[in-house]
Amino acid sequence: ACRKGGAWEHALDLLAEMRETEGAHIAPNVFTFTTEISALSDAGKWREAVAMYESMPTSVPLTEAVVNAGVSAAVAGGLWEQGLAMIER
Repeated sequence: ACRKGGAWEHALDLLAEMRETEGAHIAPNVFTFTTEISALSDAGKWREAVAMYESMPTSVPLTEAVVNAGVSAAVAGGLWEQGLAMIER
């Protein structure tokens, strides 16, 4: 909902809250990261999107959707080599 509404800042706040309260509420997962990376990229915040992709916990599986979101953000910023590296992981 935050992505489609263009509320990427609110989505970032929600993700931060989820990380801080892990175990107490809902832990961030591949779906929340995919959505947030895409929302940031859609908002032109490709640096933040790439940084979020790179900082995902190793417990988050690298699904096709989350890798595609990361690659799209990297390419939007002209970082095609970094995008390629994301695919090759």
